[in-house]
Amino acid sequence: MALYTWASDFPRGVLVCLLVGLLAGYLGGLVAYRIWWHPLAKFPGPKLAAASKLYETYYDLFDGPGGQFPAKVRALHQQYGPIVRITPEELAVDDVDFHIKLYAPQPAVRDKWAPITQILGTTEGTFSTVEHHLHRKRRVAASSFFSLANIAAAEPVLHKHIERCCALLWSQKDKPVELRVPFAALMFDSMYDMAFNDQLNSLTDLDIANQWDLTTDAISTFAPWLKSFPWSIKPFLLLPMNMVKKLSHKVARILQVSHRIRARTLRYLDETEKSEYKGSIRPAIVGRPETLFEVLQRRKLHDTEDELERLTQEGTELFAAAATPVRVLTAVMFYLLDRPETLAKLREELDAAYPDRMTIPTLKSMESLPYLINVVKEALRVAFPVGGRLPLLCREPMTFGNWIIPPGTPLSVNHRNLMLDPAVFPEPTLFKPERWFDNDLLAIEDRHYIPWGRGGRSCLGKDYAQGQMQMVLATLCRRYEFELVDTTYERDVKISREPFLAHASLDSRGVKIRITGLRG
Repeated sequence: MALYTWASDFPRGVLVCLLVGLLAGYLGGLVAYRIWWHPLAKFPGPKLAAASKLYETYYDLFDGPGGQFPAKVRALHQQYGPIVRITPEELAVDDVDFHIKLYAPQPAVRDKWAPITQILGTTEGTFSTVEHHLHRKRRVAASSFFSLANIAAAEPVLHKHIERCCALLWSQKDKPVELRVPFAALMFDSMYDMAFNDQLNSLTDLDIANQWDLTTDAISTFAPWLKSFPWSIKPFLLLPMNMVKKLSHKVARILQVSHRIRARTLRYLDETEKSEYKGSIRPAIVGRPETLFEVLQRRKLHDTEDELERLTQEGTELFAAAATPVRVLTAVMFYLLDRPETLAKLREELDAAYPDRMTIPTLKSMESLPYLINVVKEALRVAFPVGGRLPLLCREPMTFGNWIIPPGTPLSVNHRNLMLDPAVFPEPTLFKPERWFDNDLLAIEDRHYIPWGRGGRSCLGKDYAQGQMQMVLATLCRRYEFELVDTTYERDVKISREPFLAHASLDSRGVKIRITGLRG
């Protein structure tokens, strides 16, 4: 009360000036500390990046079309060298040996940097788990969903949705189709069916398919905002969906995915509660792959775990991850149609392996198709869909050259930088599947080819995604004749924005093709 009385005796203008002065003094002191006395003050990099995270926010949200911070970091490496301070508390390193030490350090411990886990708005899924040991337990629990046996069991599911995608494309014969739309529908339908034993049916109509493509864009382009302002999603969680839609279509799309998966999770838990399997593990359905629900229930981590929240968030992360193959498939179709000699070589291999053009390949049969494998491999390298960095924290000091990095420092090595290194991949942006027949390149493949990441934080679904992409590509190229329509590399394919996933320019009209007929 005395303090209030004392403060009330001051003119309001004086109080405001005093508060502003205190705030300015605090901010000035903080900036000075970060630039001159912070444990990372000795590391090279721009002073603005050392002073404030707003440096990153500017390049992510406001520079040109947005999503420019990864490109800025590459420019900083050229200016300052292989180790650069890119935010007040974070370092970026451009070195393959350091990448191996950071991302594949067994048995060393690596925690994830918390801000990067905010981009999907999840905290209980494997992707968003910060602490090393908890992440390892969650990863082991989810790993059998993507086991080779479960992927093989999912083959009829994949075939069903690929056939539906073909029917959708054929219904548009002689009309331009933007490929990302049906590919997004295919990937989301397949994953939803396999993971939740339920149907989205977005392949029934191009308009529905387009909604899922827009959702993919929303998840990716909103990620930098959530990374800079993670608290900003929380008010939306308290609002009804019709109000969220009025305030932000992007946020609404992201929340609708989570709400749909939560509803499916509730239905599954309710069905289990009412069934004979109440209180026990519900067995998988014969003739189908195990769903994500069945896998995670069998590997429940502890009795106090919130089952609804855990299943919902794992499902949301898994569903969102289905967006990445969409971009690779779209890009590889452009490259094949833009390079007729490469498409001809692929078709020669496919024609010999599958005399019937209507055949959808099996996963096993594609293991003996080296050119198909290398086409997808090269597409993953050139069109690597994840532009954002994935920082980890080491609990012990790390070294890089003569530098000693303090423990707890967020560290990252950009994957795209390594896969576009001209010293390893001559003409690195050139799509050239033949390069993978070079034994010298294969000898160093494990070091430089990392589209799925490395170590304990690498992509769990790599075998599933790679097999599905090969299957889709083989089916389309064996079955149909098609041509590019109103598509250019510079405008529609070249990566110019990296909010999290890699995007073409804002002027892009998408990769469009026209199916002209069936092949012989």
